[in-house]
Amino acid sequence: MIKSTRRNYNQDFKIEAVKLIEAERYSFVEASIRLGVAKSTLIKWKALYGHNNSSISSKSKEAGLTVFEQKQLQKELERVRRERDILKKALAYFAADPQK
Repeated sequence: MIKSTRRNYNQDFKIEAVKLIEAERYSFVEASIRLGVAKSTLIKWKALYGHNNSSISSKSKEAGLTVFEQKQLQKELERVRRERDILKKALAYFAADPQK
């Protein structure tokens, strides 16, 4: 008996597959054949990462951001805020009067 294995694709591959469908105007069937991915999988990826996603805010739609790009920006914003907070604490520490 052959055990089927589930293939895992990284986010970049999924986004590029959606771009192939949207920008290059490939049909789901054509993209499925070329990429070796099931048509239904491509449809799900397009729903998640496509520009016509309903979960994208109106500002993001105007900018053309996908849900994945929004999440990446949120993560980067959180990282930058943490760095800023650390620098504020360091500034307060070094600005404190050393004679106390």
